[in-house]
Amino acid sequence: MNGGIKLENIVVIIAIIPVILFGFYIMKSVDKFLYENNRYRIKEVKIKEPSSVRLSGNLPLMEIDKEIFKFRQNHPDFEIILRAEECSDGGDRFVI
Repeated sequence: MNGGIKLENIVVIIAIIPVILFGFYIMKSVDKFLYENNRYRIKEVKIKEPSSVRLSGNLPLMEIDKEIFKFRQNHPDFEIILRAEECSDGGDRFVI
């Protein structure tokens, strides 16, 4: 029980240091993978934004204009197609 540093302790320290460094390397790689994966998922969510808008015929023109403006911000190249569909109550509705 002397106060000196034993050779066994030095060997253990030298053996543990590479394990710790390898752990840091692995964690850095995992962090990079998670960052890239999250960035890809955010891109994917942006792509899946609605590509169609349904507007009822009783909306004021100002509201229709606002909806078209909001849609145009995410989809700059779009076209408007008007189509009439029959409702279950026998009436018609227009789909944009």
